[in-house]
Amino acid sequence: TYPMMTMGLTGMASWKGFDLNLFFQGAGMTSFNILTFQTYPFYNNNSNCDYEYYENRWTPDNQDAIYPRATPNPVANNTQSADFWMRNTSYLRLKNASFGYTIPARIMQTLKMKSIRVYVASTNLFTISNLNFMDPEMGYTQRDVAYPNMKSFTFGANVTF
Repeated sequence: TYPMMTMGLTGMASWKGFDLNLFFQGAGMTSFNILTFQTYPFYNNNSNCDYEYYENRWTPDNQDAIYPRATPNPVANNTQSADFWMRNTSYLRLKNASFGYTIPARIMQTLKMKSIRVYVASTNLFTISNLNFMDPEMGYTQRDVAYPNMKSFTFGANVTF
């Protein structure tokens, strides 16, 4: 359940007052068995069923399904621990990105300021992963209770007088 490889890559570029900063993070050679809500329909007192499972379950009309049939009570054959439930959780995520523009110094002199930089920054823009129905970074113990990482955007200005 712990990745054998973790990675990070930072890139920065600037040109004529524009700047771009990117931070990628990822993990490789990692996997875990999906359990509970991902594999037991209506787990925990008939309270829930994972959308991925339900949409890709066996039915008479979907006999080439990925997952076994959905039943209100766990069927022993459907819920056995097996490599059938093993999923590759390797991923690459654009964790942080920012794009900005610094107004030229000649314009700042007329405004009697030192500098102004306007920017947009984002967190968790995208994730590349084979696991498309849950966050591959959640880990083994928190996947039933954790929410996926939220995507956020920030707009701002740095002003120096």
